[in-house]
Amino acid sequence: IRDQLVRERQAFAFHLLAGDFNALAPGEHFDPSPMPAWIRGMIWLSGREIGRHTIEMMRGDGYVDAWRTVHPDSAQEPGFTFPVWSPHVRLDYVFTPAAFASRIVQCEVRRTPQAVRTASDHFPLLVELSDR
Repeated sequence: IRDQLVRERQAFAFHLLAGDFNALAPGEHFDPSPMPAWIRGMIWLSGREIGRHTIEMMRGDGYVDAWRTVHPDSAQEPGFTFPVWSPHVRLDYVFTPAAFASRIVQCEVRRTPQAVRTASDHFPLLVELSDR
């Protein structure tokens, strides 16, 4: 039992999960019309909707979304990261366990320097964290 408790404590030590989740957060609007035809085709084949269950699962497992922690109003601060040539959807996330949400100082979509526009088809997120 002691080893199991140690493993559980370590599982919820401070950490971040970050990347392109290819999912929408629940409640956030998505208009696929500006997407390239091949992506609209993939969306159509997958049921005409980009999945939201991945982000729901992260929240259900006790994680917080760094962007929404700092920018709670999705209408005012949508945080669009994709595509770089016409950003209109947020697919990129940084999560941390809710117990560490207070460490999130800032979260921003980086649109500069110019190199971020050619490094990927997604804009990167920059998260500033405090040490406590």
